[in-house]
Amino acid sequence: MVREVGLRWYPWVTSLTIGARFNNPNIIIAQREPVDRFLIESPHTVEECKRVVKNVYASGYLNNFDWGCKDGVHTGWVIIEAESGSQPLWVVPPFLRSKARAVKLVKYDEIVDDDRLNPQAIGAG
Repeated sequence: MVREVGLRWYPWVTSLTIGARFNNPNIIIAQREPVDRFLIESPHTVEECKRVVKNVYASGYLNNFDWGCKDGVHTGWVIIEAESGSQPLWVVPPFLRSKARAVKLVKYDEIVDDDRLNPQAIGAG
């Protein structure tokens, strides 16, 4: 459900909040906090392949995953928005979570000095 608040759209705002905002101009509606993006990589064996796909389908994430199985790389990849590094692994079937990994993704909008890309240099500096 999408509601209009002023000139901006906030899909998570309910009609109750909108009514309160227009009845009381002192109420400020908070904006959503930005969340991190994670690449989830979930390797599996040939024997586990059908079971993995069925589990991901049952959890409702099948269309979000990309698979390498038909090319012999039995791995599923998905990009998830989450608040922490452990949350994105929830989309991976429980029996594979120990093999899966979540990689935090970032985008650079400027040319970055090599030292900023090296975590060891940041800690030493």
